[in-house]
Amino acid sequence: MSSKSVLEHFTVPDDFQNGNTFKGKCMHCGTLISGSYKVTSNFVTHMKRKHRDLYILHSENKEIQPTLTQCIKKSVKYSPSDPKQFRNDKCSYNVIAGDLLPLSIVESEEFKNLMEKADTKYQVPSRKHLSSKLLHEKSVEIKNNLVNTLKRAESVCLTIDLWSSRQMRGFLGITGHFILDWAMKSVMICCKRFKGRHTAESIRSEYEEVVTSFEIGFKIAAIVSDNASNMVKAFSIPGFDDFKVDHESSDEEIDDVDKEIEDDQSDDLHLSDCLPKHSRCFAHTLQLEIYIASEILEDYKRLQAANATRWNSQLHMICSVLNVPELELDKIDCKTKLSSYERKLLSELCTILEPFDKATVLVQGEKTVTASLPIPVTLGLKHQLKTYIS
Repeated sequence: MSSKSVLEHFTVPDDFQNGNTFKGKCMHCGTLISGSYKVTSNFVTHMKRKHRDLYILHSENKEIQPTLTQCIKKSVKYSPSDPKQFRNDKCSYNVIAGDLLPLSIVESEEFKNLMEKADTKYQVPSRKHLSSKLLHEKSVEIKNNLVNTLKRAESVCLTIDLWSSRQMRGFLGITGHFILDWAMKSVMICCKRFKGRHTAESIRSEYEEVVTSFEIGFKIAAIVSDNASNMVKAFSIPGFDDFKVDHESSDEEIDDVDKEIEDDQSDDLHLSDCLPKHSRCFAHTLQLEIYIASEILEDYKRLQAANATRWNSQLHMICSVLNVPELELDKIDCKTKLSSYERKLLSELCTILEPFDKATVLVQGEKTVTASLPIPVTLGLKHQLKTYIS
């Protein structure tokens, strides 16, 4: 409380002169306090002792004049070339990109207030500067680091997938898998918009553009995709179709045909060795076989998967329902309830599909070698089905 403001609580004589002592009457209790306009310690002491609540309230409401240092510190911001500004920018777009936050967050007053509390000199970038420069520079840096990493790999296997969002926007995703320093590595090479029709020619064109930009065209050992016809056609090699021999042909005719094939392919053998091998995803093929296993249960309507990309999510839901005691389910106020026959069918369905669920999880491992699993997994599933049928 300043000397001028404390006198607002006292009645001061009108005829007093500056520097002269006078007696002021307290407006709250009527007590006379001696003092002067320059020396107001007696008035302040009286307010502290007798009217402390009013003194505290008045002190909290008054505006504190900032110091010269605070004014200078508040007005000066980091320059764009300042290392601290660059460090804070890096932390900001790492949070935005790492947590998939919208770019408009830099325009939020709460975000600006947070950055102001963290560093008063930091200048929060605008949304345009973030999207057109900072994120673009970070993207180029990540791509260059990835290109240098792929150069160290001896060979790379690719997985490619094409899908559409709910807004029917196409996206192409390509991941790379390789061994480096005796460790299995998996990287996202691209995830980009795919415009136009999903034809085999368009897929092949986008694939070649990505492979060329990452300089790995000569290192690709295999390409894995789903069983879609456009994917299979995109990576098929014209002129290398399987030759079918008529079983009714004579042995001499077959020998002549084999000899012609060997002569024709001898010149192009080096070409086929250089081209990457295309393989169909075993996990996707396994998912298609689930419906064949479901047909063992006659007169049963197949359940629709809760997740369009994970068939076993519906299986897990059914198993969790069957684990609940039937008496507990009867307590639920629901018009539709499972009968004993329906529970038996669901139990048999879980028994049939459980091996397929385990096989799906097994062949989708990222940190383990899965290329050698399709044959033993297929034989094991056939054995399980034959055992159940018998």
